[in-house]
Amino acid sequence: AEPMLLMVDRVTGRWPTGGAAGLGQWRGVKDVNPAEWYFKAHFFQDPVQPGSLGIEMLLQILQFGMLDLGLGKEAGPAARFEPAALHDAMTWRYRGQIIPTNKQITGQVEITRIVREDAGILAVAEASLWVDNKRIYTASNLGMRIVAGSGEPGTPAQAAAIPASAVAPEAASVATTTTMEVALDPARDAWVIDHCPTYVIPSLPMMSVMDLFAQAAVRTTGGAKVVEVTDVQMVRWVVVDAPKQLRVVLEQMPERGQFRGRLEVWRDAPRAELSRWEIHAHANVVTAAVYGGTPEPPAPLDGAVPYADPYDGTVFHGPAFATLTDGARIGRNGSSGTLAIDRCAVPVGELQPGLLDGALHVVPHTAMSVWTSAAADPASYADALDPDVGFPRHILSARFYAETPVTGTVDVEARFVGFADTEGRMPTFDLWLSAGGRPWARIRMAEFLLSKGPLAEVGGPERRAFMGERRAVPGLSLSERLGRGVLELDATRMATLDWFKGTLQAVYGSDAQGDALMVEIATKEAVADAVHNAIHPCQVLVVDGQVSCPTLPLERITAEVENLGSGACRARATSVTDWEPVRAWWTQSAGMPDGWFGELALGAVLARYVRHVVVTDPAAMAAVYGRPVLVLANHQVQVESLLGTTIGSWLTGTKVVTIGHAKHETGWVGNLLRMIDAAAGKELGHLRYFDQQQPQEFFALVDELKRESASLGISVMVHADGTRSVSSGQRVERLTSTLLDMALEMSMPIVPLYFAGGLPEEPLPHKLEVPYGHAAQDYIFGRPILPDELRGMPYAELRRYVMDAINGLAPFSDAPHPPNYDVESRITAAAPGASPLESVWFCIEDALDALPVDWRNLVSDGEWEMVRTGHLSPS
Repeated sequence: AEPMLLMVDRVTGRWPTGGAAGLGQWRGVKDVNPAEWYFKAHFFQDPVQPGSLGIEMLLQILQFGMLDLGLGKEAGPAARFEPAALHDAMTWRYRGQIIPTNKQITGQVEITRIVREDAGILAVAEASLWVDNKRIYTASNLGMRIVAGSGEPGTPAQAAAIPASAVAPEAASVATTTTMEVALDPARDAWVIDHCPTYVIPSLPMMSVMDLFAQAAVRTTGGAKVVEVTDVQMVRWVVVDAPKQLRVVLEQMPERGQFRGRLEVWRDAPRAELSRWEIHAHANVVTAAVYGGTPEPPAPLDGAVPYADPYDGTVFHGPAFATLTDGARIGRNGSSGTLAIDRCAVPVGELQPGLLDGALHVVPHTAMSVWTSAAADPASYADALDPDVGFPRHILSARFYAETPVTGTVDVEARFVGFADTEGRMPTFDLWLSAGGRPWARIRMAEFLLSKGPLAEVGGPERRAFMGERRAVPGLSLSERLGRGVLELDATRMATLDWFKGTLQAVYGSDAQGDALMVEIATKEAVADAVHNAIHPCQVLVVDGQVSCPTLPLERITAEVENLGSGACRARATSVTDWEPVRAWWTQSAGMPDGWFGELALGAVLARYVRHVVVTDPAAMAAVYGRPVLVLANHQVQVESLLGTTIGSWLTGTKVVTIGHAKHETGWVGNLLRMIDAAAGKELGHLRYFDQQQPQEFFALVDELKRESASLGISVMVHADGTRSVSSGQRVERLTSTLLDMALEMSMPIVPLYFAGGLPEEPLPHKLEVPYGHAAQDYIFGRPILPDELRGMPYAELRRYVMDAINGLAPFSDAPHPPNYDVESRITAAAPGASPLESVWFCIEDALDALPVDWRNLVSDGEWEMVRTGHLSPS
């Protein structure tokens, strides 16, 4: 069947000797996809699957059964199916319809007789079709004939080629048919990983498919030139998420140098007897001794403006395909650009398929209206709100005029030529490629428009981050958001992403199917929304209906799902950060009773200024628990030095000591810690200081901490840049090699830490003590970097590696977290006109006052006043 008419997703039942006549029964299923092309066209505002497609499904199952019985081999190497048993009447009874909200179609076929005659082999069957366990079709005298063929398989509309696995082995020796086998392994052929149409599952590009046909033709002819490839059509995606065996089968046409080919992929089935070659693409290839001809030049660009960089995520391609250089332009009727051959990491093959794919990067796939609508303005194409996105569907023709270029650059021109269908769903365009001023190729291609859906309506960077990198993107979800932690999802929204099978499971980290998958996605997205999108939904676990999130170890999560019927559900989730484990660890390590002043003070500031603790790799963090580590972090606001130490100690199961500047020893941080030490009756020593003007003090302190790490098992935390930032966009750009040497010498894993949400995007005129607007930050702990990963690296590379690990934890958005207006108002009223440094004690006091206990009974007014005014001297 042609791609748009492929009506069987999988065969779920096979009984070759079953049925009343003992000639076999087969069952196949197709999952209903609300995004299918026919629902958009049949009928307007009343989508129904055409009845003829139900019969098509039954015929395809019958074809499978005939091949399963070996009738393809029996008919011979050039055998083909007639589209139906011509001259034989059938009876079809119809009692229902298939609509987008249905889940699954099931077809069952029972062969009642097989007739061998001069015209071929006829199989006649009784058949029925079911939708969601309700039978809606019956068909009697359903017939299909395999005819021997004459070497001309006919057009796709007239006949379907028999898969090679059904042809007798002797076919390989027939001179008019040749086969080229290819093995693809993403572990070896890493370039294919950079071609993921939905950012998560690699597949073979259409241009690479065309190149395989060209390679097979060159091999078959002993080196002839491929001058034209036509009618390249994909039956299904060639997914390359694991090693795959492919083969191109070429059949010589009557005209010299012309071939009809098919690309097949070997499918390993759970039962060996069902493993088979499956057709994935068709094409025609024309070869000649020499190139010839010259294409007509393209029309001038109309209203051309600069074309934005497509590699920000607008196209899904990775670096291996990123060949388009700066300077591309787009107009009302097309685009132009230049491709750099040395940027292409795709094998050259016969046709430079990576470069041909790069030519498609001047096509505005997500904003085709700039070409298809007369009212569109090219200058605003990047902001177009097209509801659809185009994907390559059909290479109508590709003509080649010269040898494939292997060095230098290639100029590409694209021009819109209209639609290949009457519904306006298949925009068509021409591509002209030239090298060194000489024409190389002209390609005409049709795309098929698919609904973008919620996850593709956003910009390219957001799509790539959420789908490809599985990073949290604020406000982005497949479900419809009704309120914080309340989201609704239905089959129609799911279908906008599920046209590429397996995408939903890959993006959301699930093995579920159907309604169970819908419920799981809605639940995960509700939890992610409840925690301010601090995590990606895939980090939420749903096991036997129980919801958890190891990435958020301090969150207490609740979730429930309501079935709304008609393929929809609503999920509600809540989450509360529970600081009790951190407070308990701190109290136990200090050897103090519950409710002592240090526990209350740190607990109050934690609850006020930390929103979520995120552990990106819980298993890796658990593996180093109790082992001394080096925590390297960015630095937004001063309170991080205090709270990062507290949280880091609990998380690592070690006493974390933070290195700070000497000026902070007599500042508010030092004074508060001395007050806590006084309450504990001993020096807890979680902060150590050195004078920045005396570098030898830093080296001496590092040596001291190395000794304590070896003898007492302490960990160390350092703000890598050595100073606070003044805007959220700043990243770590400095890191002393002394710290890296310490980690390697002491075999300390390095734990990257990123403090997020505490600064505005615009630079401030001064540094902050607490988060901007009294917001609560997220503390994001990365995967521990083990010493063995770093040994042998040059210092520059090692430093960059660690800094990238810290900066890579930064959230997608640099926007500050929402301000706490109530606290801000109280602090302003208590300390009008005070600087951030002067008002910090009012911040701490306000946080303590929010506790459900009277903390003032634990300290005297005199002590508190002394610490506020900085008169509590170092001991």
